[in-house]
Amino acid sequence: HAANTMAVALLFSLIWRNKIATVGLMLWVAANCYSRMYLGVHTPLDVVVSAVIALALIFGLRPIFDRVYDSTKSFLIFISIMIALSFAFVLYLELFKFPAEVYLTLEDGLSPQEHSLKNAYTLLGALIGMAVALPIERKYINFETNDKLYIQIIKIALGLGIVLGVKELLEVVLKPIFGSWQGIHAFR
Repeated sequence: HAANTMAVALLFSLIWRNKIATVGLMLWVAANCYSRMYLGVHTPLDVVVSAVIALALIFGLRPIFDRVYDSTKSFLIFISIMIALSFAFVLYLELFKFPAEVYLTLEDGLSPQEHSLKNAYTLLGALIGMAVALPIERKYINFETNDKLYIQIIKIALGLGIVLGVKELLEVVLKPIFGSWQGIHAFR
């Protein structure tokens, strides 16, 4: 959670370049990180390391992302490399089993390896989704990013609503077919 919130907040701060929004986002990050420590699921070191990783990823990948984003071909090559790395990570987790001493069961009933596998499949699915969605968006939708702020917020809210609805629908459809297989998260 710490890495995710830090990455999202930093990315939006860099895009918006608005001091008030940045302060609000950093307060959100601080509250999220504090809640993780308060609940006892992370130590302060976990939170700091996660924040450093998020900073490194944003400052390391954003310049590359900015450079390749304007060209659909370059972007698809970049995403293909990311998909290959993500697929290798999934294979590693599927083929390499953690030692027995790390097979704890967390509060949701999953082991740490099952959590890692779920996240790896989710990442793989998200990258494949980006590779499929970008050419479609550029050819048919052409989402305008220079509209007024309230129009952008409405577009984002509608888009998120549709995505969450499809995600829940896919869970209803895919759960009976695949059961507890973690790969279901690549489709959702």
